[in-house]
Amino acid sequence: LEADPVGGYKKIFLSCILAMVIGLVCAFISDRRIVKFRAANNKEA
Repeated sequence: LEADPVGGYKKIFLSCILAMVIGLVCAFISDRRIVKFRAANNKEA
């Protein structure tokens, strides 16, 4: 690990942003899948 505190904060900041982006993408994909699933169920019913 580097002894540079600023570099450490940058890594933490970037990892937090990355986690947020991944979470948003996962939520978007699951939301689209749920909408498709509901549409398929409505067509069958």
